[in-house]
This record gives sequence, structure tokens and C-alpha cells, in this order.
Amino acid sequence: MRFERARFWILAILFVWIVGTPVGCGNSSAPVEKSPGLQGDDTSFYGDVIQVILDGLIEGSADAAGEDVMGLILEKLGFGSGSNDQAALDSMSQKLDQIVALLGDIENTLKSLITQLNITQENILLNVNDPKDAITSIETSHQELQGLVQGKSPGSVDQATLLGFVERVESVFIIDKQINAVQNAILPATSASTPVLYNLADLAINRVSQQGKDLSDAYLSIENYFSQLLYYQLEGVNLFVETKIYRKKAGLPQIDGMDASAYLDFFDQKSLQPEVDNFTNSVYRLILGLAADPMDSANFLPPDSADILSRANFLRIQSLNEDHFGLRGTCIATRTIASSVVPLHAKNRATGQIYSGKGALTTAPGRTYDFWSGNAVQGSSDYSVISYDFGDVPLGNYDILDESNNVVSSASVQTFKDNYTVDSSGSIHYGHFFISQRLDPKSSFNSKAEWNWWTTGGNVNFSGSATDKTVGVNGLTDSSYSGDAELDAQFVYNGSAGSGFTVHYAAHAYGENMAFSAYPFKPTKSTVSYAIGIWDRTTNVGVYQFNSRTSAFSTNNESSKFDDKPQGSWFFPNPSPGHTYYIYFRTHIDGEVPTLDKVPVGFAKGETTVDGIAGNLYIAF
Repeated sequence: MRFERARFWILAILFVWIVGTPVGCGNSSAPVEKSPGLQGDDTSFYGDVIQVILDGLIEGSADAAGEDVMGLILEKLGFGSGSNDQAALDSMSQKLDQIVALLGDIENTLKSLITQLNITQENILLNVNDPKDAITSIETSHQELQGLVQGKSPGSVDQATLLGFVERVESVFIIDKQINAVQNAILPATSASTPVLYNLADLAINRVSQQGKDLSDAYLSIENYFSQLLYYQLEGVNLFVETKIYRKKAGLPQIDGMDASAYLDFFDQKSLQPEVDNFTNSVYRLILGLAADPMDSANFLPPDSADILSRANFLRIQSLNEDHFGLRGTCIATRTIASSVVPLHAKNRATGQIYSGKGALTTAPGRTYDFWSGNAVQGSSDYSVISYDFGDVPLGNYDILDESNNVVSSASVQTFKDNYTVDSSGSIHYGHFFISQRLDPKSSFNSKAEWNWWTTGGNVNFSGSATDKTVGVNGLTDSSYSGDAELDAQFVYNGSAGSGFTVHYAAHAYGENMAFSAYPFKPTKSTVSYAIGIWDRTTNVGVYQFNSRTSAFSTNNESSKFDDKPQGSWFFPNPSPGHTYYIYFRTHIDGEVPTLDKVPVGFAKGETTVDGIAGNLYIAF
């Protein structure tokens, strides 16, 4: 579907600005945004070492010197010398110990979280590729490397010992296989197994929605589980890089033909990037799985969504070892509103400087909604997610602008430490904004369906139009009359066979019927009626009539009034894909006035109107 830019930004004024409070059009009284919630010091953030490991492995594979390297333990033990090598060896050994300590902390935190959520490890691993055996192999080999380096100096270990360790890593523990097994838990090779983070997200959705558990705990359980798996995987990657760097130094061939640098590039593209994407998608899955009443256009996602997405994005940047944090943003919307990247700009409130953002579009599953393309509709559970990156902009408060310079959100770029804590002593500049928007089903139907209004008959008056969603016909006369007026809401069903949808309707139908004749043997006839239902225009067959009323007189003197409020819901179980349907609001009157010697001896009155339709008719999947 072509993106309807104009509609998106008309709706932009309805947006909820979750980061901070709603702001005006960049005026000086706009509030300063608060720091995001879920900060690291209070919620055990474990992403800070990931970037250190990745940076160190990159430096080590490039044979860099210094204390920040990783992956050079075997090379230093067999060929190193001097104080610089000793410092690097000690630093790498400390990092190995730090990873083990972090994994212990993560395990304790994760146990506490899933206990609070009433989830067990068995729940999480149901129908999942269990990585336990792979993790055990990685841990065992990692412990052997820790023991090998402990208390040693550069160049102090003989080549036979080092080569024996290399062969155990590669041929006994088969570490590259174990790395792939951890990936297979996060990203199964076949649909027969469930991605472990998806499974956990679905369990968390159930516990929050059905048992009232805390959404922040639900998110943190996903973050910790992902961090745990990633650290174990990085332990394995470090071991594999160790063997590759040693082989290169010793003049030995690589078992897979890739040196350390080539392997890290391979791991980054084939494993790390897809796994981080899966973590991010799992977070979207969690938030969208807890979407509120679809009638709420801007507040349809949980109020904690902004804080959760800010923290998740911070971890994503660290895990991918990106070169900057800067100003980021996330927009989540139904595809009816956004099906491509929406251009946004950021304006620094203090300096007035404008920065352009780069957006990337993906989709994430959530609560099924009515997805319209023109006047064609189908159920969809795919939501558009647009991730924005404005670069490493200066610290400060920013207004987020659309192409017409309307303020649609706001953000504050602050100084963070690498444990996701706002702190002036940190070195990271980071800020995140969040926009969520959907077009509620009533507004969608009101604006997307093709509304038609038609009349037929004579000696009557008609009221209403397709624009105001009202239809009526009336007549008061001493001669015969007949009139029909109908309002139709037409749409094409684009869904699959058998999926079905529900029509929700409400209206106000009212009118009057009167018949009078001066002679008992000359009765006046008068009829008024209305009907509401759905019709298959493709086959020209009525599908179902929701509601109707008929008032008919054939008498000398009779009258009645009615004032109905028809409303209800009807499930259509088997709509035909590609068929055009319309929901109709039909009104009818007719009258027959008697004559004597061609002179009227009575009169008739008929009136029926159906209104209150606008905003009260929609379909749901």
C-alpha cells in the first residue's frame, strides 16, 4: 500500500509523547524531558561489558598492542615477552574472570525475575532448542583457558601444551559448533522449534495480562536471558579467536580457512546481527502483545513502552558495537498509517540547529487490527516499526519535527555511563524518543469505506448525504407517494477465506406514520420502514439483516411514532476474498390516499430517518 503521508501527519497532532510531556510547536516554554526510567544502577544492567569484549576481540585479531585486547592469551603465552605483553596478559585474564562473575550475577537476577513472573526454565525451554549442553562445553573450555593463563608470564608455556589446548577447543569441545548451538536457540534453523526469546516474550505477555505481573520485570527477563546467551556465545567466540590467532602466529593452517578477523566479520553478519534483531523484535512482541483497547489511537501501547524501548535500544547499540549512541527514536504504528519510513527532523531547542534522521522500517507482530488499503480491508497483526538515528548530536533538549515542522515528539540527549545510567561522568551521549499511533477501527471505517447515498421515488422529500452519514425520507400529502433512500458503506474484503470478521453497528432510527380517511369504506394506506444489514454486491445477494422495523396502516385514522437505537455485533464467518460488500441503512415510505369522484378524501404522513451512524460503525478481526 502506498504510504498516505498527509493522513499520517494530520493524525500526528493526536500523538502521545511518551518521553516527557506533550510540547507545543517548539516554543520556549516547552518542558525539559526527564531522564528515562529502568536505569542501570537500579535494575542490574549487564550490557556494559559486551562492547568491551567486542572491541578487544577486534583489536586482538588485528594484532594490536595494549591492555584492551582480547584473544591473544595463547599467542602471548607462547611467543610474548616484556612488560607490555605482561600487562595485556593480565588484562585479558581479568576479563575472563569478569565474564564468569557477570554470568553468575545474570543467572541470579534472571532466576529472581522469572520467579516473580511465575515462569520456570522448563516453561521457557518448551519446544526450544535447549542450549544447555553447548553452554556446558563452552564453560568447561573457558575454565581451562582461565587455568592455563593464571600466574603465567609471556613466553612461559611450551608449544605442545598450547597446541594441545587448541586441538581440544577445536576438536573435542568443537567450540564453533557450540557457538552455533546457542544461536540455534535464539534463531532456530526450522520452524519446528520456537525462538527462545519469542517463547519467553509470549509467556511474559500471559503473566502480565492474566496474572497482573509487572511489565518492567517482563522486559528485564527478556533482556537478561538475551544477555546471558550472548555472554556465553562471546565466551565461545573468544576461545575460537584464541585458537585462530595462535595458529597464525605458529604458522599453522586454519581449520575452516578463516583467520580471526574474517571469522569475526562472519560472526557479526551471520550470528550477532540477526540475534540482536531477534532480541529487539522480542521486545516489540512483548509491547504489542499487551496493546490496550484498539479504540485508543495514541495510548494503545503500555505506558512503560518508552522506557523499555530506550533501554533496549541502548543494549542493541552496545551489542552491535556501533560507533555512536546519539539521538535515537522508535515509531510504532499500524500499517494503515505508516507503511514506509516517515521523514523526521530534530531541532535543538537551545541552538535551533536542525538534524535529519535516518529511518529503517521493519514489522513486528501484535494484536490483530483492521488493515485498510484504499477501501479494501483485511485483518493484520503486523505493525510498522521505524527506528531512527540522528547521529551523535550535541547534548540538549530536542523537538522532533515532521516535514511541515509540526512537533510530533521530544527527547533529551544526556550523558550516560556504559551501564545505562545518566551520569555527568559518563562518556556516552544518548537520547531516545517514542511515538505510537494507530487509526482506531471506527475512524478507519468512517474514512476508508466508500460511502454512497441514493434515492428513488416521487412526491416525497429526502434528507441526509454520504458526507454526514444520515439518510431519511418523508412525505405528507393528500395523494399517493413512494420513496426509498439508502446509505451504503462499501468495502472490499481482502482477507483469507474462513478468517471472518465482526460488524459492530449502532445508529438512531426514528420516524412517524399516519393515515386518515373521511370515509370508513375508503381506507388510507401508509407504510414506513427501515432496515440495517450487509449485502454482497459481487453476487448481489443479501448476507444478513441486523435490524429492521416496519409500521403499516390500512385504516381510516391511525398514527404512531418510533424512536429506536439499534445496535449490536454480528460475526461474518465466511466472507469471500475479493468480494465487494456493503453495509446498508435503508429507509422507505409509501402512502395511498383514497379518492371519491376523483377528489382526495384523506391524507397520509410517513417519515423515517436513520442517523447517529458516523463513528459507530466498524469491523473487527
